[in-house]
Amino acid sequence: MTRSIGKTPETRLDNVPHPSIDGFPLETEEEHILARVPFSPDGKIKFEDVFRVTKELQKIKKDSQYRVEKAYLDLRHADGPIAMVYSSDWHLGSLGCDYDSMQRDLDFLLSTANIGLATVGDLKDNFASFHNVAAIHGQGFAGDLQNLVLEDISTRLVQANKLWIITWDNHSVEFDEKVIGYEAANYIWRNGVRLNKTIALEGEGFVELHIGETFYTHIIVHQSRSHSSVHKLAGNKRIYQTRFPAHVIATGHTHSPDYEQYTHYELGQSLGYGFGGRSYLVKTGTYKTNDTYSQRYFGQPSIGTPTIVYFPMPKNMHKHICFPSAEDAVRYMNGPAFMHDFSETTRRSVHPT
Repeated sequence: MTRSIGKTPETRLDNVPHPSIDGFPLETEEEHILARVPFSPDGKIKFEDVFRVTKELQKIKKDSQYRVEKAYLDLRHADGPIAMVYSSDWHLGSLGCDYDSMQRDLDFLLSTANIGLATVGDLKDNFASFHNVAAIHGQGFAGDLQNLVLEDISTRLVQANKLWIITWDNHSVEFDEKVIGYEAANYIWRNGVRLNKTIALEGEGFVELHIGETFYTHIIVHQSRSHSSVHKLAGNKRIYQTRFPAHVIATGHTHSPDYEQYTHYELGQSLGYGFGGRSYLVKTGTYKTNDTYSQRYFGQPSIGTPTIVYFPMPKNMHKHICFPSAEDAVRYMNGPAFMHDFSETTRRSVHPT
């Protein structure tokens, strides 16, 4: 018995109304993209035909993607140094969160000039299914309301040009993928991406932050493949050593903040290759400070939003300084030490040594 997908002389669909749901026409068998794979009379298909149709589907999928692995953050319009806050593991919805601190930090970010946000994942708690049911019961509001709260925060940050970078994670992305096959909250981020105000990263996301005549390289990923109970930044260091010696390598996930200045590849810096010299390894903290799971397996969770001040510098020159919090970074930017550093940077930009 042979299979025929095309029209036969006895069958005409031109004048037959298509079935619909709520006014939207359903796709007929003839219209489906897989109908373009012709079956031979003996029921066999050619791999070339399957490949051709699959490549069409690949293009559709690629065109619908909003996350990227490499990106360019253009801050050359800045008239002076800027600060970037690195923050993750908000776990919106959890009963274990410090919502007072979260709101205070968001208010500070929204009301302060020359500062933006790079989120490093797990902004929602998002427990719908887990091997420990206590995690599900530990939520104060469920996933649908978590999405609405996150949408409100994201919308305000995008409107204020503050949400510069987001990345994938396990709670918001992978938990959804396990249950429904895709990220339920992807619509929240697409608006910022569509407006060219937000970069959405996938994998080990690589970002060039351009300010002045120079640029600062980043690798931002929610969790690394290496962990150490002794050295919080072991995963960051392994990325630096085996992937790319970026100026900043930021990770989250473990709820235990830290940062470290890491200086290597000075020869590469002196030759103008765009890497080497001072780098920062950054590990973000969490607002979910009352968390039994973290205490059992990672240690005492704590709030931590390391913030880096970036100076506009001449080509192949770099000056960036890390602080433990956004408030500390802004205090420096508003103080006499900053004015001295900024005037010195301006002098070197006009008369580079």
